[in-house]
Amino acid sequence: MQPAQTAGDLQQFLCAANRMRRSIPEYTRIAATLYEALERAAKVAGSRKKNKHARARFSDASWSDKEIASFEDVHRALLGMVPLAYPKATADLCLYTHASQDFWGAVVTQLEPDEVSLPLEE
Repeated sequence: MQPAQTAGDLQQFLCAANRMRRSIPEYTRIAATLYEALERAAKVAGSRKKNKHARARFSDASWSDKEIASFEDVHRALLGMVPLAYPKATADLCLYTHASQDFWGAVVTQLEPDEVSLPLEE
């Protein structure tokens, strides 16, 4: 998939990705650079409306390798989304949380009783 050429393209991509964010681990972190680029483009365009964003090319809003890498990371994350499943009656539900100064997140998993005592990496 080609990286977004205009702020309008990026806005559309982020809106679509945002609908799937609940199934993408660390979505906020991996998409943060793209949201920052969209904010810079909105300042250049003087508006947050899509028709104004369509005219804001990323050469005008400092689109760099960092943003391209972030775009590719979000795209890969969309392709490898975590599937949602109904809870199993025999499995324990485990809630894992993480927070830092900039981001937060949580994951609910299902583990069989014999898996609960395993280290987190396993």
